[in-house]
Amino acid sequence: MTSSHSIFVILVVTAGLVLAAGCVGQAENGKNAGNGISPVLTISSIPNPTQIETYQIPKEGYWIKIDPISDKRVGDIFTVTATTNLSSGEEILVQVYSSTFFPGGQREFYGATRTVRVDKGMNGINTISFVVDSSTLYNSSPLRPDEYIVTEDAVDQPVTGAALFNVLPAPYSYGKTPLKPKNFIDWGKLDLPPLKVNNSMQPEIPKLSINLFPDSSQPGQLPRGSIVVFSPDSIVRVFDKNGTQTAAYLDFNTFRSAGVPSGSIVDASVGNVSTVTYGGERILTMIHEAGD
Repeated sequence: MTSSHSIFVILVVTAGLVLAAGCVGQAENGKNAGNGISPVLTISSIPNPTQIETYQIPKEGYWIKIDPISDKRVGDIFTVTATTNLSSGEEILVQVYSSTFFPGGQREFYGATRTVRVDKGMNGINTISFVVDSSTLYNSSPLRPDEYIVTEDAVDQPVTGAALFNVLPAPYSYGKTPLKPKNFIDWGKLDLPPLKVNNSMQPEIPKLSINLFPDSSQPGQLPRGSIVVFSPDSIVRVFDKNGTQTAAYLDFNTFRSAGVPSGSIVDASVGNVSTVTYGGERILTMIHEAGD
């Protein structure tokens, strides 16, 4: 009796251990004793933070390079182009003005000014373009024959580009500008020697203004006693005091004024003729056949 009872207890305990082991195995397979779904821990990779690009100045700094500009004629419409490493959309102040103009000076400003934006280019090199209509510029006046400066200044960055170009007289003006009554010159009253015109002398682009100083041997100055004639064919002819032609230039605005020694006397009482005397000597005569 005792042996049978002991065997029964051992079987019950053994069965309990087997059931317990089965429950543990089920729990390890994802089921708990209540037949619910056990939570499963999932480990995933953490994404890298998004990199935000910052606005940085290039190591070499910003630059604007204006493309070379060929000579133009009065009335031409043309486009000034440039390249830059400034970002697209940046504002650029473009100015076109005579090289003889300077703020606070006596010369009138004539040119063009406008704000444009940088256009997107390729490989980090962007572009700037600006259309110049030389027939309707400042105060709707045409661009006059002269040397001009183009400047391009970034509004928000300390960078500037610059270039030079010439505006030549319109080709139809050579020898075809009619004289008006007010431009008539009474040569007999000028007390000048006969002027010997050399038509084979081709007009050049003037590089300097008319300058006369006590020491007329300095570079860029006209000889004392020079006679300068602004002809109706858009050519400025220079003669020496004996009437021999020494030079011919295109009629640029550069020649429309003269630097003379301090103490000189300027007489503009005879029509479109101005004479300059210094120390009792006539050092310059300017004759405007084509008007002022």
